[in-house]
Amino acid sequence: MKGIIFGDKHSFDDLDLILNSKEIPLPEPKTYTLDVPGADGQLDLSTALTDGYMTYKNRELQFNFTINKPFEQWEAVKSKVAAYLHGKTMNVYVEADEGYYYYGRCWISQQATKNPKATLTISVDADPYKYDDLDSTERTEWEGFDGNPLSWDAEITVADDTTTIVPPQKMRVVPTINVSDDMTLVYKTTRHALYEGDNIIPSVVLTENQADNTLEFLGTGTAIINFRGGVL
Repeated sequence: MKGIIFGDKHSFDDLDLILNSKEIPLPEPKTYTLDVPGADGQLDLSTALTDGYMTYKNRELQFNFTINKPFEQWEAVKSKVAAYLHGKTMNVYVEADEGYYYYGRCWISQQATKNPKATLTISVDADPYKYDDLDSTERTEWEGFDGNPLSWDAEITVADDTTTIVPPQKMRVVPTINVSDDMTLVYKTTRHALYEGDNIIPSVVLTENQADNTLEFLGTGTAIINFRGGVL
């Protein structure tokens, strides 16, 4: 039976819950407008500080369940579920939406008991984006900037001057760049020193724009571009 996986426990197999319904709304955009005296309308400053990219609030997921046990065992089931997830943060997998997971804080938000059935609702204060189940080093299928399938490998062999273009990302993400030897990264004409091991450069942000995703490496060795994407 398809259900919800909270952390490493399945709602039906491990928590004795039968999924009745689910609500997964889109996240609300973070908007900010300024009313300027003497001017028509308002100034929309929602993306003024984010290079034109919209940001979003957390979204609340709700999953309604019926217990898969006799009514007399309701309290025991509720206690088991509460002990495992009430107030805790974890990954939440919706089996009907394969390939992604949500991350947030879970709690039992509603409960109702009426013989012979008892129900409870688990809510999740989740991040705005749902995350790819696979990170960039694990994925083999990508969508290119033209919408067509693209072959791309997160591990790059660097020989003197090597450029790679990372596939477009719906969620802006700062990658971790692991290099086998010290080398230099050129990103939007700015040079950044890369040292053997993991490197995180906050100004290197992958987006849906090809210019943002063009990485030029100067040196010799291998570079692994590691990140986890996400979609709304």
